[in-house]
Amino acid sequence: MGKKKKTPTKTKKTSEKKREVDVQKEVGKIKGKAKEYAADKKKTEHLLREALEKAEKNKGQLKDVWDNLMALIRMVGAWATGKYKAVPLKTIILAIAAIIYLVNPFDVIPDFIPFVGYIDDASVIAWTIKSIYDDLQDFIGWEKSA
Repeated sequence: MGKKKKTPTKTKKTSEKKREVDVQKEVGKIKGKAKEYAADKKKTEHLLREALEKAEKNKGQLKDVWDNLMALIRMVGAWATGKYKAVPLKTIILAIAAIIYLVNPFDVIPDFIPFVGYIDDASVIAWTIKSIYDDLQDFIGWEKSA
């Protein structure tokens, strides 16, 4: 008789990697649009106003990422107005992509679905923060010294 093949079990690490890949895929879809925003500072400033408005209305659902989201929005805003220039363009594009994702009501989990509509938004924001952590910390340091 032949040996039975063992089916691999999913580990927490495997599911976290899959979720990270899914988030990367979603952010990747909107990077082109983020580049357009980065090229048009007025458009970026309008996006930031929309993001702040939406975030304020849904603060409870975004509480786990709130402080980092606000820092992210402030960093992009300071960059857009020319006050903060010590940030790589790729960081700005990634940050703008996350903000676009937040503002878009029809993402992976539509925002209008009660209790779960912002889970994907929070995941995208958390992944973005993790990806640009050092640049965001540099900005926060700059902000405190200014």
